Amino acid sequence: MKKSMFTRIIAATLLFASFTFAQLDQTGNETKRTVDKTDYYYHAHDGIYFSTGFTFAYESLNKHYKNNGWSTTDVQDNSFKGWIPPLIEVRLGAYYLNVAGIYGLFALGLGTGDIESTGPDRDDEEGWKEKASATTMRILLGLGADFYPFQDKESLLYGLFFGLCGGFAFEAAEITTEYHFQNSDETFHNVFGRIEAGYDWWFCTRWRVGASFNYTFGGFMHTESPNYDYSGSRKEEQTTTSHTFGLTLRIAH
Repeated sequence: MKKSMFTRIIAATLLFASFTFAQLDQTGNETKRTVDKTDYYYHAHDGIYFSTGFTFAYESLNKHYKNNGWSTTDVQDNSFKGWIPPLIEVRLGAYYLNVAGIYGLFALGLGTGDIESTGPDRDDEEGWKEKASATTMRILLGLGADFYPFQDKESLLYGLFFGLCGGFAFEAAEITTEYHFQNSDETFHNVFGRIEAGYDWWFCTRWRVGASFNYTFGGFMHTESPNYDYSGSRKEEQTTTSHTFGLTLRIAH
């Protein structure tokens, strides 16, 4: 009798223990299960996102002056060519349907290079030329969109994107050498557009890193007529153009 009761207690204890361990094992499997790659949120461009990027670029800026007076016409060209190491970019936007994203852009960077000023000379057919070292500051404010044409998450092309961006560029160059120059600084403000192509790599379900090549072009034209010309025919024209080739590295969430 006692042996039968003891056997029942041992059997009940083993049953309870096996049930407990089974529940613990099931819970552990739930926490360690692999992510289903068909899930909508697996490596998906969805919702609000934020990214920080660093653009290493080569830029060319030019401003053309034309001053039409009552008896003479003065022409002058100021240009800057140099490197931006790097331009810091911040983007805040939102993705839609894993296909496109719209964002606002703020970028700030410093560059270094040479500024050159040329113009005609009445006594010299070749004209005059001045060149000096300079630093530049660039501020970009714009709106842009990225497009992800490949939707197969198992494809190597998933993560390839193309982008468009446009806005306002505030740029200025300042002379850094003691060499005599007509102006100590020059502005190259313009309205810019940018095209971009790149690729994103995920290192978790939300965070990713990316690299892209981009080309930025800009231009602006300003005309004014100073009122101190008694003839009334004086007219100043300023035309700014810019070209920038860049490589951008970014991290986004």
